[in-house]
Parts: sequence; structure tokens; C-alpha cells
Amino acid sequence: MPGRLCKSMRTQIAVHDDSGLWLTLWVKRSPRGEFFVMLPRSDPKWNVHTSYHLDGRLHMKSYGHKTVETNCQPLTGVFRGTQSLGMYGGHGPKGIGAICDPKAFSGVVEVGPGVLGPIHGTVAVDLVEPGHEPMAFPGKIVTEQTFRDIVPWLVIRAGPLSAKPVYKKIKGCGERADTKDAIDFSGHDPKLRGDSDPTQNVCGTGFDTFILGKRVIRLCKACCVKLGLIW
Repeated sequence: MPGRLCKSMRTQIAVHDDSGLWLTLWVKRSPRGEFFVMLPRSDPKWNVHTSYHLDGRLHMKSYGHKTVETNCQPLTGVFRGTQSLGMYGGHGPKGIGAICDPKAFSGVVEVGPGVLGPIHGTVAVDLVEPGHEPMAFPGKIVTEQTFRDIVPWLVIRAGPLSAKPVYKKIKGCGERADTKDAIDFSGHDPKLRGDSDPTQNVCGTGFDTFILGKRVIRLCKACCVKLGLIW
């Protein structure tokens, strides 16, 4: 379903029930072209949000601390491919009184009752090059909306997650070495994206980042070559 956004926009994802619309998440594109994903919370100090800056820095913050940080393609040139802005669970907007006001936003994505809740359902937010597909959604898509008035396009999807995302089996050698971050998205071939922590890491260590819908594994150069990943 196509949506409409102006160059500087705010669009919200709202849960619809018999008592009205409840704001569970919103996406903002600033006049400069930066993107922000905001989540309402009862504690204002929590301030959960994701930001994608012009220079390519993408980070997620909670209580003023960065919980996820990575370097992506800059937003100052031609956008290529796909970039996930995160997958977001833990929805309970009615419980904190987050009433949705459609007049305050340039677009609304409505999700029916029973799809999003405190322990079930997720919202995926992706930026895509025109004509490209967003990242694989690890579950059943119940609601999907694409906003095409800006480039990159903004794709918002919501639905229940599958029992467990399927990742490829990637292993390291276990030796301490300078490493790169191998990003393994569920349903996609792994790829290298940016440097890992500048300190030494054990090749093969990794972790699942549910909120971004991906697994990060730190690999040394020899293992990257062995796996056919571009160094």
C-alpha cells in the first residue's frame, strides 16, 4: 500500500481497537534528511530512540546510553540497497496513555488489535532504494506500507515473529586477532559492514541483536577470506 510523506515528515504506527488509536512508534525525517525512530514510554528519562545521521552513523539509545552503534552508508549521496532502522517489540501504548493524534503526523500506519503486544509482535522499519526489497521479515507480515514520496523509500511492516530466525552457520577460528563485523541477517547472505570494536577480539565471538533483526559475528581476515567475504 503506498503512503504519502513530505520531504520533512513524521509518520506514526498506531494500534487500533474499539476505544480508538494508540501511538506505539513514530518515524521522523528531519529537514536535513536524517531519520529518527521514537517509542513512547511512561518514563521520559527512558527516551528510547534510533537515529540515522547524515554521515552514516546509526545508533540506538536508552536512558542516554548507546545500546547499538554501527556505521552505514552516508545519507548525503545516492542511496543504494537497503538499510534496516530496527525491529521493535514490547508494545503497550494504551497502558501508558499514548493517544494517537493523526493531525500531528503526515502519515499513519494502522495495525489491528491482537497483532502487537508487550510480548508478541514486532514493527520493522526499513529504508530502501527505489525498486529494491526491504530486509527479510522474520515472521508473518500483517500490515505493510511503503512511503515513496522521498528517497530512500520508507517501508514499515508489522506482524508476529516466527518462533526462531534462521541464520547461516558461521564459525570463527577462535584465535585472538583484529576482526571485522560480519552481519548475518535472517534470510540473507552474510556481508561485512564496518569495523568491530578497535580492541582485540576473539574470532568467532558474536551476539544476536534482536532489535536490528541480525546477528553480528566478529571474524579475522583469514576466516573472512575462507568464507568468501570481501575484506
